[in-house]
Amino acid sequence: MNTSARAKLALCIVVVVLLSLLFPRGESFEFSKLQVGMVSDKEIIAPFTFNVLKNEDELEKQRAAARQSVPPILDYDPTVASRQRARLDSLFEWVTHALSNEVPDSSSIASLKKLKLPLFEETIQLLLGTEATSKRRHLRMLSQLKQTCNKLLTDIYSLGLLENKQQIVSKTTKGVVIIRREGEEKTIALNQIVDVSEAKTMLPEKIRKFLPNSEDRVLKACYEITTAFLSPNLSFNETKTAQRREQAVASVPLYKRTILANERILASHQVITQEDMDVLKSLAKAKAQREIQRSLWRRYLLWFGRTLVSLFSVSILVLYLYCFKKQIYNNNSLLLLLSIMAILPTAIASFVATNPTFMGVYRSEFLVPIALSSMLVTVLLEAEIGIILTFVNVLLVGCVLGYHFQSPFVSGLCGVLSVYLVRNVRHRRQFYRPMIFLPLAYAVIITATDLLRFSSFSAISRGILPGMLNGFLSPVLTIGLLPVFESIFGITTNITLLELSDLNHPLLRDLAIKAPGTYNHSIIVGSLAEAAAEAIGANSLLARVGSYYHDIGKMEKPEYFVENQLKGKNPHDKLSPSMSSLILASHIKEGCELADRYKLPRVIKDIIRQHHGRTVMSYFYHRAQERGDKEEVKTDRFQYPGPRPQTKEAAIVMLADSVEAATRSLPQKTSSRIKETIKEVVQSKLSQSELDESDLTLRDLNKISESFLPILLGIFHVRVEYPKGQTDADSLPKKR
Repeated sequence: MNTSARAKLALCIVVVVLLSLLFPRGESFEFSKLQVGMVSDKEIIAPFTFNVLKNEDELEKQRAAARQSVPPILDYDPTVASRQRARLDSLFEWVTHALSNEVPDSSSIASLKKLKLPLFEETIQLLLGTEATSKRRHLRMLSQLKQTCNKLLTDIYSLGLLENKQQIVSKTTKGVVIIRREGEEKTIALNQIVDVSEAKTMLPEKIRKFLPNSEDRVLKACYEITTAFLSPNLSFNETKTAQRREQAVASVPLYKRTILANERILASHQVITQEDMDVLKSLAKAKAQREIQRSLWRRYLLWFGRTLVSLFSVSILVLYLYCFKKQIYNNNSLLLLLSIMAILPTAIASFVATNPTFMGVYRSEFLVPIALSSMLVTVLLEAEIGIILTFVNVLLVGCVLGYHFQSPFVSGLCGVLSVYLVRNVRHRRQFYRPMIFLPLAYAVIITATDLLRFSSFSAISRGILPGMLNGFLSPVLTIGLLPVFESIFGITTNITLLELSDLNHPLLRDLAIKAPGTYNHSIIVGSLAEAAAEAIGANSLLARVGSYYHDIGKMEKPEYFVENQLKGKNPHDKLSPSMSSLILASHIKEGCELADRYKLPRVIKDIIRQHHGRTVMSYFYHRAQERGDKEEVKTDRFQYPGPRPQTKEAAIVMLADSVEAATRSLPQKTSSRIKETIKEVVQSKLSQSELDESDLTLRDLNKISESFLPILLGIFHVRVEYPKGQTDADSLPKKR
């Protein structure tokens, strides 16, 4: 087994294992066909006692309620109050000391300002008694002011002071908080606690109660001094609160009730409710768990079944590629791309199966992006492969979603439609069409399948929304992901090819200037190749663009190629045949180097390398034989380096290139002579085995030959000779 085969086998094993892991585990699909609103066709009795699991909505609501039931936890810092009161005492001690030492007013004011307290000039002068008439009365006023400020701070700090209460309000629904103080916890109403802003608002009224007969300037000073020593002593403990809330969430029971053995779950002809579906899903899970726990071999059989389903699904795609798309089958990087496109929707389906109401989206199974994979593969590779991959994805997603095939069926039909809509995309603006038609298709097909199942109109409407969202986002994501996959896997899409077909590309502009004959030749070859590719169903855009660039290597030595030579000047006349053949063959290598320098796609570079194949340069080969011993002249010295064309498009460019050159050299370019020349060129390439590796059939060659003729006749048509002195304009009818 060679390296490539081992890589294929390893990739296949990895893909099958990954797909097997994505299958839902520990669940039976016995009741998967039943849905809310349907009528039960039989009676269902509980075979054993089991617990009924809460559905996702119930569990999430109860967990949210448990989370919100835990009040915010605030930490009380007792050191703040003592520290601020100590600072207040220090202020008044300093003022008393300054007054007792009879320090000049200006020095005292300057020293007090150095304490950097937010006090106005008027308050500072009041404290220092600059306008006091009696020192004893002033000291008594300071003592009263100090006592008042201390009482105010004590009252505020005893309950607790927050920085900003609004930050806590948003974190509680019951309006209470828990205060942790010296190892003890106390739950109190949040409105009993004030923050700094509220404390400042309440202070003026309290100050007037403590100092009823004081002057306004004393009241203002008391307010300023008290607010200067306000600092929050309550802080929100986010870590502890989150921990308590997670504990509360974990304590929410998963079960809502118990169903006893032999208890009737559903009666015959009973309308199924959401509660009934919760019971049936719980029974399905309980059955699966009992079977797995009862015997170990059941677990292995479960894995064996998943692996077989995954293997058979993948085999459909692999066998198709092996039988009909051998070129893609032989490319391991493209096989990896297809594997990703198969795993992506299956992985999302697996997530949806375990989270049916993800982000509040009801019937989120319609968000599985089968259409996205189909469009990417169609644009990157081929429409046929997109169809096959769509079918494989439908099978895998249907199994992962519990063999409930409405969603995969809808997505599969829309996937096929998406392939049709993007099969010939050449411009990014062409993705606007699937952005319109895909959401409409999802809406129509979901409605049709729901009506067949007698679903309610509310259920239909809730399914349409995620489907239309999927239909709109799939083309949008395709546009964004295409450049990524092109770059990673070295794929060239029609969009990129169309950009390269712009004749203002720097390489083509240089070719037109440096080698105008080669440029005109390339344009004609492009027209021939495009018509031939369309005739046999090959990629006509690739054939045309490859023709534009196939001879760019001739720019390095344009004068050595006959289409760029002036009459009577042929530099090959002074060279040996072997040297001439080396120069001619070098344009392949130089073309590839230019392609690398300008980062042309690999498919264009392949056409540059393959468009001459292993053809012998017969003119110089015969010249060499005429000059020397025929036995010493080896054919391989006059061959192009190759390889031979590996694709239909490269073979078409080879034929178009040879036919254009051969036809241009004809002395008489009549219809019969051109037709005969085309036939000779094709037969020559076929007899030299140059087309053996290109997958072209004899029928294809016949169609290619027929497509060349009308284009060449249009280029080399015979013009009527005008009388001497008369131009085209002279032949037009004159106005009367």
